[in-house]
Amino acid sequence: MTSKQTIEALSRTQMAQALPDAIETAIQSYRDFMRQDNSETPKMFGDHHNACKAAIAHIELLLKLARWIDLDDQNNQQKNRIKKLLNNAQNELDGTKGGHEE
Repeated sequence: MTSKQTIEALSRTQMAQALPDAIETAIQSYRDFMRQDNSETPKMFGDHHNACKAAIAHIELLLKLARWIDLDDQNNQQKNRIKKLLNNAQNELDGTKGGHEE
């Protein structure tokens, strides 16, 4: 195994450990922020809307990282948690982009 492969494998392992909590935190933060009423002025509304779009982009990046992780190298419990988070987050994003809210 080359040094690059070792670093990549280590990175994947570290990301697999950190991503589930990062995804859960990002989604919960997005939900909390999205529910705030910031419609007092058009500027406040626009700023809030842009911040929500940035949060969605952040969640999408976390999902891409989760897909990058080689799930075959993870234990079953962690693999199942990541897969569940991916499915839930993707469903959440699909609903948000489609204009559906809970």
